[in-house]
Amino acid sequence: RPVFPPQPQQQQNDSDMQSQYSSFQDESSMYHDGDGDDDGIGDNDGDGYDKINPTGSILSHHSHVDESVEWTRMACEYEEAGDYTSALHYYEQCWDLICFNGNHGGHDDDSVNGGGSQMMIRNQSKKMATLLLSIGNIHWKTGNYEKSLKILTMARTNMEEAIADTDRQDRKLRWEIIEELCEILNSIGRLHHSLGNWEDSLRYHQKSYVALKSLHDSNRENDRGKSHTSMNEDDKVEDVKPQRSDGSDSDDKNANTNTNASPHPAVARALVLMGTVQTSRCQYDKALSHFKEGLIIQRQVLGNSHVDLAATMNALGSLYEKTQELQRAMQCYKKARQIYLEQLGEDHVDYAVSLNNMGQVYHRLGNNKKAMGVYSESLKIMRRVLGRGHRNCSAIMYNMGLVHLDCSHHDQAMKMFRQALKLQRRALGDRHIDVALTLESIGGIYEHKFKMDRALKLYHTALRIRRKVSSNHIFTAITLDRIGTCQMTLNGAIRESIECFDEALQIFELNGMPEDNPLVRVAHRNFVSASKLLELEQNRGGRF
Repeated sequence: RPVFPPQPQQQQNDSDMQSQYSSFQDESSMYHDGDGDDDGIGDNDGDGYDKINPTGSILSHHSHVDESVEWTRMACEYEEAGDYTSALHYYEQCWDLICFNGNHGGHDDDSVNGGGSQMMIRNQSKKMATLLLSIGNIHWKTGNYEKSLKILTMARTNMEEAIADTDRQDRKLRWEIIEELCEILNSIGRLHHSLGNWEDSLRYHQKSYVALKSLHDSNRENDRGKSHTSMNEDDKVEDVKPQRSDGSDSDDKNANTNTNASPHPAVARALVLMGTVQTSRCQYDKALSHFKEGLIIQRQVLGNSHVDLAATMNALGSLYEKTQELQRAMQCYKKARQIYLEQLGEDHVDYAVSLNNMGQVYHRLGNNKKAMGVYSESLKIMRRVLGRGHRNCSAIMYNMGLVHLDCSHHDQAMKMFRQALKLQRRALGDRHIDVALTLESIGGIYEHKFKMDRALKLYHTALRIRRKVSSNHIFTAITLDRIGTCQMTLNGAIRESIECFDEALQIFELNGMPEDNPLVRVAHRNFVSASKLLELEQNRGGRF
């Protein structure tokens, strides 16, 4: 299914960020260039403009701190209500005010010299980073990913400057800033998750988790009067490496208890985010361990009715859905829906996502009428809150198309898929995994109508998109299997089909999928059938 971008979970310190939601294959990337730095998007080009005013708005000459506080409050309220346009407006007003008052980036000697200058620079960098984080998250929620990454990268830079300017003896303040930097790393990880860059997304969340766990473990040791040596403060957060190279951390063996992780909401959030990415990578056992460990911490610290818990229940439901444990998935989704209803109300994005999640399970259970009912309700809320062109609307429309397809209403399904594709391309571009998924579904309808040439063309386009995201992902293998089948039906290209089936089987094996998996069985059956057909034709003297 297509992607819902996971929302950032509400922080303990009343940041009023919306809770994470993750329901599809994200489904639903840190170092693209592999050089240990960010991928270049958002790098300063030397003119200082982006660093002074990345939002592109005109600097307003206000000087009262009270205005900034009031605008921040209003922005948070609008963000919580899902009115991202208004929220962005007031966040940008705050940004302009901070830039004007602090003259940040203006290189004014009077602002960086003299008594208290170090404190001012540190506070300014921290304020800048915190506000940039809010602005970047708004752009992420509205699907403006390139701008979001640019601004979040700037937030990371500013927070690192704040850490560098902090007295190393001021351990409490230093760690507060490190904790905020970890939240920025998680936001960048969520952004890359939405882009389908799962490996890099996991790397960001791992760095955040390792730093947060070390930080809070050290705090616990301090509380018991012990010395703490678990984190070298001379290291930057981004230099902390995960203990394993397989996408897990050193606590995976016993992750179903809370004996390894610190009982702090930030640590729990990092665990859940790692589990969400691992679910997307079909690493279900690792994901389940992280979800359970995160739930233990959240229940211990936050109680049973916090929105963080609802977000984790949604993520856990998604895992159960993918492992075909549909009743468990429904229980998780209903629990999340109830928490969101109590805490946020019916007219909220997260409540709508839970409805959509329930619709997916109803569909898989064969109750198409209930599925369409909750999908329609969810779509109405999404359109009202986010606008008709938001990617979440396209995701729900795609799901409604699947129901029509299951009912053999092929023309209605095609209509829904095409509408969803139009929105996806507008919001995500032509190379997103959601676009590949919808193209394949349209191709499937053409294949059903024996229009094999059209189907094959769409399958190849989808394959090119999938290879750019991950050549070894199981969905790449599924597409290869479809192409092989379609080629044999269209023009009898047996050798080319065998190559597709063989590559699909290799990818399935690489992902650790057992031989009795239905997808593996189908690909193996196709490979054997094509090989026998090739041998038969060779014996007859044919050329294929």
